[in-house]
Amino acid sequence: ARLITGAVGLVLLLSGTIMQWNAANNMMGIPLTKLCEAYSGIPEVQTKDDFRQARDAYYSANPGQVKLGVDLDFLAEEFLGDSYQGQDKLSKLVFALPGLWCRYLPECPPPNLETATFHVDYLQVSSTTCVHDRVMIPGNGTKGGDWPGRLISTSPHWNFRQSDRLDRFSAFRISCLDKREVVRDMLSAALVDVEGQWVKDPKTAVYWSEKAVDRAVGQFMGRCAAEKASTGYILGLGPFLSVFAVVMCCFTLCRCCASPYPAAVAKSLVLMACTFILIGFWAASFYASGELQGYSFCGNKAMPLVRDGRYFDGSPCLDQDSEGNEKYNPYAYAAGETQAIYVTGGVLNVMAVILFMVSIHKTVEKSLVHTFENLDPSDDM
Repeated sequence: ARLITGAVGLVLLLSGTIMQWNAANNMMGIPLTKLCEAYSGIPEVQTKDDFRQARDAYYSANPGQVKLGVDLDFLAEEFLGDSYQGQDKLSKLVFALPGLWCRYLPECPPPNLETATFHVDYLQVSSTTCVHDRVMIPGNGTKGGDWPGRLISTSPHWNFRQSDRLDRFSAFRISCLDKREVVRDMLSAALVDVEGQWVKDPKTAVYWSEKAVDRAVGQFMGRCAAEKASTGYILGLGPFLSVFAVVMCCFTLCRCCASPYPAAVAKSLVLMACTFILIGFWAASFYASGELQGYSFCGNKAMPLVRDGRYFDGSPCLDQDSEGNEKYNPYAYAAGETQAIYVTGGVLNVMAVILFMVSIHKTVEKSLVHTFENLDPSDDM
C-alpha cells in the first residue's frame, strides 16, 4: 500500500512540478506577439527597418538635428508614459507604451491634451493626419511613435484598461528577451545618421558604437529581470521545495534511513513546501486580479451597452474586440491561462506531498516503537 501511495504521489509530483515550472516561466514571459495581437490586431513587433523609417522621418522634419543626432532621453520620452519621467529613462523603457513594441498602431492617434503645448490664451493641439492605413502628419500632442509612414492596423483590436500605455502589472508579464531585441533594433537604427555613421551623444560628447549599444541593452535587460526577480523567486520556491520534500520522504522509506531524524526533516520540508505553494497562489492571484481589475465581460451585448469593445461605463471588454466580435483578448487570455495552470500544478504538488507523508507514517510509527522497546529504565522519556 505504501508503494502504491508513493507511486501515485510521484506521478502527481512530476505533473504538478512540470505544470508549475512551465506556468511560472510563461507567467512572467508572455510572448510580445500576444501583446501586439491584442493591441493592434496584428502580432508583429517593430523591426530595425521600422525604426530607420522613423529616424529618417524625424530628420526630414528637423534638418538641424541631422548633425546633432538623437539621444536616449529623446527616444525614451517618445514612448514612456507620464508616470515614468525622470532619470534612468533607458531602464524605464520596461514600462514603455505598446507603440514602441508593436509594428502597427490600432488606430489613428487622437490628440492627447495632457501632453499638448499650453499657451497663455489657448491650447495648441493638432490631431494626427492619417490616410488609409498610414500616418501622414503626426500630431503635436501625441506619444507612442506616430511618425509619418507609421502603419495603422485595419484589423479589429482589443482595448486596454489604459488604452495608450501599459501599466506596471502588464509590463511585468512580457518576455524580457522579446523586448531586448526590439530595444536593440531601436538603438541600432536611431543612433545612426542617414549616412550610416554612429552619432555623437549630445550629453557625453562620445560617439555611439556597437559595443555601447550592447551595454545599453544589457542595462535594459538587467532592469527588466530585476523587476521580475522577487515574483519569480516566490513562484519557483514552492515546486522546488516540493521536490526536496518528496526526495526526503523517499529516503525515509528506505531501511537505512528509517529513523526519527529523516522523518522529522521530511515533515518539515512538507510543511514548508505547502506554505510556499500557498504563497505562490497568492502572488499569481495578486497579479491576475491587478491586471484584470477594471475590465468587463461584455458577452454578446451590443449598443448602447457596448460600443467599440468598451462597456457603457468606459471599461474595456475582455471578450469583445473593437468590432464587437466575441473573442477573448489574446494577451489577457494567455495571462489567465498561465495562472490557471500554475494553481492546478500547485494543487497536484500539495496532494503529492500529503500522499508521501501518509506513506512514511508507518515508518515513523515503527521507529517510535523500536525506540520505546530499547529504552532502559534509566533513560529519560
